[in-house]
Amino acid sequence: MSVIDVAPTVSSVSRAKQIGLVARWRWARASTQLGLLVIVEVALALTTVLGYGLLIGDPPPGAAQYLATGAATIMLVSVGLMLAPQMIIEARQEGSLDWLRALPLSRVAIFFADTLMFTLLALPGVVLGLIAGRWRFDVSMSPKWWTVPVFVAVAIISTGIGQLIALVLPPMIGEAITQLLVFVVMVFSPVSFPASRLPAWLDTVHSVLPIESMANLIRAAVISDTFSATARDWIVVAIWLALSVTCSVAALSRRR
Repeated sequence: MSVIDVAPTVSSVSRAKQIGLVARWRWARASTQLGLLVIVEVALALTTVLGYGLLIGDPPPGAAQYLATGAATIMLVSVGLMLAPQMIIEARQEGSLDWLRALPLSRVAIFFADTLMFTLLALPGVVLGLIAGRWRFDVSMSPKWWTVPVFVAVAIISTGIGQLIALVLPPMIGEAITQLLVFVVMVFSPVSFPASRLPAWLDTVHSVLPIESMANLIRAAVISDTFSATARDWIVVAIWLALSVTCSVAALSRRR
């Protein structure tokens, strides 16, 4: 989709149509990379499940359930915190982001168009990660009706944080921070293991950060027979959902 296709129409269409237009434009610009990106995300999901299996062998049922569902959380978070900011930093450097913001587009539409694209990119890895976890650790899944809304909320929070970092920090610093955050999520966050294993101070930190609560909601959504979410999990995720959207849209709206 070219400038000529988009520019005359965006000022007169609804916000939903604006999201569709921007998402199509983003998708077209990244089309040459999408196949490789999906392969990388699927490989990451499978490696997370099968790699942990090699490290710990045959875990007990409780640990197996954490490992089987942790890959889905890691996939959504890693796409939002690593892939999204990398692509936005690239758009900043080449000038396409400035061109997009010069159009009469809602900043909310730009944010959700990007979130839609990155969520779709993460979807194959999420699904295959759950299937691999079910097969490798023989874990029975019992999904709830609100599984999809929880996955969408996790994707929005992760992408919102990643976009905010990419928009407000210098490119090199932004890339370094997002890569560090993904490492922290995979190793030092209670995603693939229970929070009781963390030092007390780190457990306290995670009680206000969104990672633990997002992982708890995903476990409760996918294996509802065993896990349940607390009111604190829902409140923390709701607060971070509002913060991530609000701050990212504000960063998109600021004058440069």
